[in-house]
Amino acid sequence: MITDKHRDPTYWTKNIIALIVFSLEIIVALLCKENYFNGFFFLLDTISIIYLLLDIGYVTEPLFSGSGDNFTRKIAPINQKRMVVN
Repeated sequence: MITDKHRDPTYWTKNIIALIVFSLEIIVALLCKENYFNGFFFLLDTISIIYLLLDIGYVTEPLFSGSGDNFTRKIAPINQKRMVVN
């Protein structure tokens, strides 16, 4: 890690701003360019927006934290037993 944890919200905010600007660019391209939708560059832009979303902690922390998740509580003991056996 290059920065401290307390600076993460600043990074996430800058990332959200970049996501908004990039989304506006895609909307303009959809309106102005012919055959942009379902084209190669549309696919690349869509993938990049997904990665920008996954880089924002406000989105990923609830998804991947596993706190309070019944499925995680049921699976965790199974994984620990497998680790002991191996």
